[in-house]
Amino acid sequence: MPALSSGSLLLPTPLPMRRSRLKGPGSYFSAQSPAIAFCRPTVNHTERMMTMIRYACLIVWLCAFANASTYAADAPDPAPSMAKAANAFLAALDTAKREKANFPFHSDERLNWHFVPKARQGVPIKQMSPEQRQAALALLKSSLSVSGFKKVETIRNLEEVLHAISGSP
Repeated sequence: MPALSSGSLLLPTPLPMRRSRLKGPGSYFSAQSPAIAFCRPTVNHTERMMTMIRYACLIVWLCAFANASTYAADAPDPAPSMAKAANAFLAALDTAKREKANFPFHSDERLNWHFVPKARQGVPIKQMSPEQRQAALALLKSSLSVSGFKKVETIRNLEEVLHAISGSP
């Protein structure tokens, strides 16, 4: 058997394969080996990998969907706690502030949520007493997720830093 030289390492040459006429199409045997290897026609390696990736993605998607539906079923309805917090907030306000803070549902002010400073109707947090601020934050907390409320608190704290840096009143 001839060998290829790779430095001091001698490697055997690959055995030639030829199609067997005795075993039908798709089977092979080695001319130098008595063992007969039955091989079925194979799918392209790339196609096989893509199929495996598709199945893996499907399994991940199904697990995520099942997990999300489990969490949604376990989550309590936020409406009662929000209504309780809203009523507590309105009860904490005096009559003048309550009228400024209370809007009809179809009011345009309900959609006036922007990050940029601009004139808004309602009661600014600066004009609230500590108890009123606490009730307003409880309402906000009841309407947001834990991470959402944490983001709001972080932004509020950064606003104080920006206010101190800019020196604006």
